[in-house]
Amino acid sequence: MDSIIACKDESLQSGLESSLDIVLLSVDGTDGLQQLLSAMSALAKHDDHHRRKVANIHFATFIAKTELDISRYHADLIRTFLIAFNDSDIDVVKAAWTAQNELARRLKKDDMCNLVDSTRQTLLQNTIAGARVPGFELPKGITAIESARAA
Repeated sequence: MDSIIACKDESLQSGLESSLDIVLLSVDGTDGLQQLLSAMSALAKHDDHHRRKVANIHFATFIAKTELDISRYHADLIRTFLIAFNDSDIDVVKAAWTAQNELARRLKKDDMCNLVDSTRQTLLQNTIAGARVPGFELPKGITAIESARAA
């Protein structure tokens, strides 16, 4: 993560990004998954906006490509991403939207129904009624949770 953030060489940057994805996708088993998601969630909430952005970018890749069953973490992941929808850095918001969208694509209809209450609760606890939420102002902003909301 430090190398990705500090890197100024685009060709090296690409290799570092790929390496991080390889490491994340190499995790197997319940214990490894729990540790990975805990570490990535902490980075997605880090004080440094660069770390938050990189964490969300790689969360998106992990969610899109992992073969592990992440269903027991759906509510936690949604909470992490929706909180970032209100981030002060637009790049963090965009990365979180992409991660949430990847998660929404992966959800089955039954999963969506079970997540409506926790998604609603997260929004109520982390937004102010009538205030703008940058993640929902992006083009197609609401679509990242629209399926779960419609269910």
